[in-house]
Amino acid sequence: MVFSAGYAHVLTFPSGDFSAVTQLPEHRVYEQLQLHDSHGRLQLLHRYRLEQRWVQLADQPAPVYLNRIRYQLRLTYPLSAPTLQPGGAYLVAADELFLGFGANVQHGIFDQNRAYAAVGYQISKALALEAGYLNQLLQPYSATDFGSMHSVQIGLTFNPEFRPTGTLASAQPQ
Repeated sequence: MVFSAGYAHVLTFPSGDFSAVTQLPEHRVYEQLQLHDSHGRLQLLHRYRLEQRWVQLADQPAPVYLNRIRYQLRLTYPLSAPTLQPGGAYLVAADELFLGFGANVQHGIFDQNRAYAAVGYQISKALALEAGYLNQLLQPYSATDFGSMHSVQIGLTFNPEFRPTGTLASAQPQ
C-alpha cells in the first residue's frame, strides 16, 4: 500500500473534435492510494485518486473549482520471467474511470474513461519504457454528447527507491 499526494499544473490545448479557443490552464492538488496485488504472474494495481482542481474554462472569466475522483485498475503481465525483472518485457492493460462531484459539475458525474494497452520493457529496477494505445472517452459538452480520442503513447517511467537497504529487506512480504 502506498499513499501519496501531489500537485500538477496542466495545460489543455486545442485538438480534434474537442478544440478549445485557447489553452486552458488547470491547477490540481491530489491525494492517492495505491494497492498492489498479484495472482501468479499477473500483477494488479488499484489506484484511487481524489483531485481538487482549479480549471480555467473557456467561457468563464475566473478559474472554476471542481472535485474529481479517479479509479484505475492496471494489469501487468511479465513475458520474460515469472516476475517483472530488469531486462524483461511485459504487457499492460489498464482502465481508469473519472467521476466529478460537487457544486460545479456541469454535465453529470461522468467525466471520462481511459482504456490503455501497451507493451513495456523494464530497463532497470527503477526505469521502464512503454509504448501503447490509449482510448479516451470524453463527455465535453452535455450529458448526452460523448466523444472519443485515440492516442499512441510512449512513456519513460523513473521510479527510484529512496529507502535505506535495510528497510527494503524488512518490507518484503514473507
